[in-house]
Amino acid sequence: MLHYFAFAGLICLLNRRRHFSIHQRNKVPGPAPSLLFGNMWDIYMHGHITMVERWHKLYGPVVGYFFGSIPLINCSDPEYLKNILVKDFQNFSDRSVRESKRLTDDQITDMASSALLAGSGTTSTALSFTTKLLLRFPEVQERLRNELLAATDRGTKFDFDRMQKCAYMEAVILEVLRMYPPLLFFEARHTAQDYEMGDFTIAKGVEVYVSVRSLHYYEEIFADPYSFQPDRFLPENRTLAMSLAHQPFGAGPRNCIGKIFAMMAMKTTLAKLLTKYELTSHREPRNNAKLIPSQSRIFQKLDGPLLCKLKEI
Repeated sequence: MLHYFAFAGLICLLNRRRHFSIHQRNKVPGPAPSLLFGNMWDIYMHGHITMVERWHKLYGPVVGYFFGSIPLINCSDPEYLKNILVKDFQNFSDRSVRESKRLTDDQITDMASSALLAGSGTTSTALSFTTKLLLRFPEVQERLRNELLAATDRGTKFDFDRMQKCAYMEAVILEVLRMYPPLLFFEARHTAQDYEMGDFTIAKGVEVYVSVRSLHYYEEIFADPYSFQPDRFLPENRTLAMSLAHQPFGAGPRNCIGKIFAMMAMKTTLAKLLTKYELTSHREPRNNAKLIPSQSRIFQKLDGPLLCKLKEI
């Protein structure tokens, strides 16, 4: 009997060792996992976000690690993400394949609910970051207000077409979402089959995540990434590389279902607020874009109350 348990334990140990070597066998760089906890001890001690950013600095834009026994890959390389999210997106699914080509009433209801839920919480978070930065950069707030007053007939008309013409407002929102995306990890994908990418292979069944924060501070694409520069997102300054490296809503055919709703909600809220009031605060340091948000496993939000004065214009 004792020999039986010893043999079973040995088989279990060998299987576990093989499981935890999946990234090593496929040449995916990353920290060595524990046979008991994977990389959970570091994540527990220092936080998921902190460790992923630390691993990116140590191992590069592609990092393989284990969340418990679950093999994960975090990627912040725009070219690799173009393959995963756009070019070969059919090999990376995030939902079961529907057999019917028609949506049922329940599916339509679920998708509509998802759009509202996905857009509401993250929208309020993005607006709080936007307000904070507008308080710290009054010249940006004034330029934005002038654009909105001209586009909305002095704050009287807020239809869709008028909001779409406000290029600077969109640039401000996109820059805020670049610096402080509500979601720090995004686009969980399950690899449908072994996928070769560069010098390594993503094994079938491995979950792939976008490291949004690391991607948004990619210096080769976003020069001086820690400075608040809305002009970088004006139409004449945007590049194809920026569209792949800027992913607050993901990218490709399976991007966020709440994107249009969230952007329109933010634009309308800012337009109605800034055409009526000037936002001021003596508590906020001028021209300082560094905020310290509170963070959970994948989310971040403004830490503490947002205090300001509204001066009617």
